[in-house]
Amino acid sequence: MNRLALVFVGPLLAISLTVQAEGTQAVPLELLRAMALTESGAQIGEAYRPWPWTLNVRGRGMRFGSRENAWRALTRLLAANVTNIDIGAMQVNWHWHNKKLGSPWEALEPGNNLRVAHSILTSELQRTGDLWKAVGAYHSYDPNRADAYVRRVARNVLRIRAARDRSEDLS
Repeated sequence: MNRLALVFVGPLLAISLTVQAEGTQAVPLELLRAMALTESGAQIGEAYRPWPWTLNVRGRGMRFGSRENAWRALTRLLAANVTNIDIGAMQVNWHWHNKKLGSPWEALEPGNNLRVAHSILTSELQRTGDLWKAVGAYHSYDPNRADAYVRRVARNVLRIRAARDRSEDLS
């Protein structure tokens, strides 16, 4: 049984998440981290990290200081019949994945958000048979948008590896 873990760290926030991998094809942990950075990355102090209390509506990203504040904004948007909303560290789209996300409160729970994103990525991997095509499809089925997204994620994979290598050099 595969297990994946992803850690988000922000001001007063340290959340360790474990995801039960579905299927036989593994998704590398550094790829999920790179996707989270691509989706919701924010400069927090000296570090660039995913931010779990992020919403995006029509290309406008909104970061909140707490889950409760993000939830209030999300429920207001939904009450106004706005449903094309990307939610959380992995920016899972409410319109397409609300049944998987559960309630608006659950959608903002970092572990749930990551599990749903992992499920979407795993489904795309099974459909495409190629990890990078699955990454592109996670973002968009439009080939140009998917390719641009894959390039951004790949840059973040390289950043993660470089940071890991610098850290290993110091130990």
